[in-house]
Amino acid sequence: LSLWGVEYSVDDTYSLDLEFLTGQIPSSIGDLINLTYLNLSGWNNNLIGEIPSELGRLDSLIYLDLGSNKLTGEIPSDLGDLQSLTHLDLSANQLTGRIPPELGDLSNLQYLNLSNNQLEGPIPSSLGNLTELKFLALGKNQLTGEIPISIKNITGLEVLLFPNNQITGPILFDIGDLFNLRLLYLSDNQLSGQIPPGICYLLNINEMHLGGNRLCPPYPICIDEEIGNQDTTECE
Repeated sequence: LSLWGVEYSVDDTYSLDLEFLTGQIPSSIGDLINLTYLNLSGWNNNLIGEIPSELGRLDSLIYLDLGSNKLTGEIPSDLGDLQSLTHLDLSANQLTGRIPPELGDLSNLQYLNLSNNQLEGPIPSSLGNLTELKFLALGKNQLTGEIPISIKNITGLEVLLFPNNQITGPILFDIGDLFNLRLLYLSDNQLSGQIPPGICYLLNINEMHLGGNRLCPPYPICIDEEIGNQDTTECE
């Protein structure tokens, strides 16, 4: 199988970590059925075009990183078939459309980074099925709607990064259930209502950013600087 001018064995290729790539990702990459590790990310790559849906055939894939390229189009729902996947990074591209709910089928996923794209629409509630997840980054997109209640099911979550979107509604009332959280970034959205007192139960938190929203006082006594600037014109 020829990829970017190099021949690879279909049966004996287990890992690809490639740089200085240009052009599109060939759909034939889906033929490397024993691939467990695929890293095409990095500042040295300049991949364009869409993510081939054929990647969904790579049943053995554990690690997939296509970050920091110039990929366009929508995230293929077929990626939800990659049941072995623990790491998925599509950040810093030019991806559009919605986050496919099928990503909620990746039951072994520990790391999901879709930040710095042009994704729109709601955050799928199916992401709450990703109970192994430690890292969830969806910042710097154009996501709308509320934070799904199901996110509270990801009790092992350590990093939750949703800044710079157009997310509305309240902060998750059960945010205190995510007691392993170390980083919580919800800044620069359109979040409203009151901050749930459960936020004070996040005893492992190192950094919290809530500024640039429409959150109403009174604010929980445990947080101070984290409030930042709030537009309180619609508060009672």
